[in-house]
Amino acid sequence: MEHGTTGFILTLISLIHGSFATIVSFIVFLVLLHHQYTNRMKRDEHINLFLFTIIYSYLFIYILTLLSFNVQTILGDLYDINFTSSWCTFRGYLISVMCSDIYQIFGIQAFFRLCRIIYPRRRMFRSFWFYFVLVFVQLAKTFVILCPILVWQDIDYLSNEHYCYVTFDKPRGMIYVIFTTYGIPLSILFSHYVRITIFLHRLPNNQTMIIRSQQKRDLIAIRRIFIHVTLLLTLVVPGTILTLIRFITGQDYPLTFRILWLGSEVSIAILTIEMILATPQLKNLFLKPWRQNRVSMIAQTVQRGNATTMHLSA
Repeated sequence: MEHGTTGFILTLISLIHGSFATIVSFIVFLVLLHHQYTNRMKRDEHINLFLFTIIYSYLFIYILTLLSFNVQTILGDLYDINFTSSWCTFRGYLISVMCSDIYQIFGIQAFFRLCRIIYPRRRMFRSFWFYFVLVFVQLAKTFVILCPILVWQDIDYLSNEHYCYVTFDKPRGMIYVIFTTYGIPLSILFSHYVRITIFLHRLPNNQTMIIRSQQKRDLIAIRRIFIHVTLLLTLVVPGTILTLIRFITGQDYPLTFRILWLGSEVSIAILTIEMILATPQLKNLFLKPWRQNRVSMIAQTVQRGNATTMHLSA
């Protein structure tokens, strides 16, 4: 193994966290899909759950692709297998598309909250079908925007990693991927937050309590979106720093990609759980049945205890 024991252990840890994140995101996706199909919901609740369903589907595809990278890396390290193929190139392209889409869907969530606050009377911005179409237009747009890295042939087979991705030897493709994956989506998300903050700051103080309460909930929801995005970004900082060092010094650090993907898979594993615990709608959906079962068990225990007491008294 060219990267030694350290590289192998990093990839193995990535595989474990990625497997956990894959299972959780797939289960949550199915539960959300079933809940929307079998239950009647208010319009805004339906839109919010739909966007979370898309988020978990994107997380599932992204992390599943990373898992395939992990498996190929381990097999390549152990048996020196070459996985070069057109499918390998496509997955190197797909991982960039899905990473960009994850950040962009959080931007759509923020846009939904922005419309609830600034344009509450515009029906188009409160329509489920508007966001349904918007999500798939955004997905198609990302595939098109990232096409240049295929046209430029900037996705190469990384012989030390045993999968295909944009290489350091082609900085044009790397810079383009970073800009489209992080730069554009984060700029849009930040602009939504700033616009909402300015709008609320300029509102008169004579707003009704109901409107103020709704606006406050929407602002809290956007802050949660920022927490989710920050979590995704924080754990990939080490890999990003190593990438920048490579551009500045021209020297490769052999474990750059392994550290980068480890941060991504750990952050997504945490995010899949954190979104449920931090979002009241998801928390109620997943924890309410457990709480009801617990209450039922306690009630049954109390009833049995009372029955036993009455029997002994008799």
